Amino acid sequence: MHVTKRIDLDLLERELIAAGVPVNGLGHTGTDTDGEVYTYTTDVPGDATELPPEAEPVVDAHTAPPPVYEYAASVPIDVVKRTADDTPTEIWRLASAPRHQYAATLVFMATDEATFAVKRTDMVYVWKRDTAAPTLVGEAPISNIDEQGSAGWDVAADVDGDDLVVRVVGGRTSTVDWLVRGRVELFAPGGLE
Repeated sequence: MHVTKRIDLDLLERELIAAGVPVNGLGHTGTDTDGEVYTYTTDVPGDATELPPEAEPVVDAHTAPPPVYEYAASVPIDVVKRTADDTPTEIWRLASAPRHQYAATLVFMATDEATFAVKRTDMVYVWKRDTAAPTLVGEAPISNIDEQGSAGWDVAADVDGDDLVVRVVGGRTSTVDWLVRGRVELFAPGGLE
């Protein structure tokens, strides 16, 4: 049966069975907007055959759910940065879009160049933006491991205009090398922009 719309084969099969239309699994060829939907024969397993005529109104009424990629995305973060004092230093920035939610899971690793004092902090940050400026909804430390010499170093997230910003704070008189890795998950119930 020729179709010119997206088809969710699992959902369509359930809809056909609920309507009493006999099917033996479903297959699809073509693209998401132009293709053929078929079932399989029972006598020769794997041979494609046309759907019966009574399937047509069920296929016509079928509406596939939207694909996740139209509503969600993932942005990797991989940054190396050096700080030379305790001034908050921007390490990452993302412009936000209206009606989006953002959740960043980040690993911060830092090393003092001279003493090799180390710090590791794992954080989750959640932002949202309705129609106005974005808001930092909350942050949650997953872990924070440091030693004498790195306990004063810090990480922070906030909002700057329409951007989501992550900053690090090194030692007052030391050079600190930072590695920040992680992902930001974006979710837009009305669709990504």
